[in-house]
Amino acid sequence: MHSWWIRGNAVLTLCTSVLAVVCIAVTLTDYIHSSRPSIHAGLVEVQGLHKEYDRWVGYRDRAWIAVNLTANLQDSFTWNTRQIYLWLTAEYKTEKNQLNQAVFWNWIIESKEDSNIRIPRLTHTHPSNISKHPLSEHYPLDLTDQGENLRGTPFNITVSWNIMPTVGAMSTHRQSFTGFEFPAQYQKVDLKQHRASRF
Repeated sequence: MHSWWIRGNAVLTLCTSVLAVVCIAVTLTDYIHSSRPSIHAGLVEVQGLHKEYDRWVGYRDRAWIAVNLTANLQDSFTWNTRQIYLWLTAEYKTEKNQLNQAVFWNWIIESKEDSNIRIPRLTHTHPSNISKHPLSEHYPLDLTDQGENLRGTPFNITVSWNIMPTVGAMSTHRQSFTGFEFPAQYQKVDLKQHRASRF
């Protein structure tokens, strides 16, 4: 006759084994699922391009850009998807570095209902014009270079997203859009005026 300790250990071992099998099965379903998200990003305008001084790196360029973004990631959501982390990156080449990457906007999508994003004009000081959407209260980041390399430089806008599952490995996806260029000369932008026009 087995004691309560042996019986409890057997039940716990069985539950743990079943849970492990379920977790493996859930992870395998992500590899079977094939998603085809619709992504598009483009440049609306460069709102400003400044040269500023930083005591740690010296002179550097800072740009404020307005972009449009359409991202339908609903097909990427499964019953095992916890959230999707989405971010925009400007990529360009300089004489010093073959690849420079600057993240200028990011967002966390926690539900399938919020994963269909359409922003006609996403800027540094203006939120999205979309009403009743969590992105309408979010601001992107400005774009800062490590030196004075932005004037007249071609760049790509890359949309990247991480799919974070409840169980299993995280996957990363990206799509790049080319054909954009920073202004050849510095140009100022009145950020106070843009903030005032928001209200």
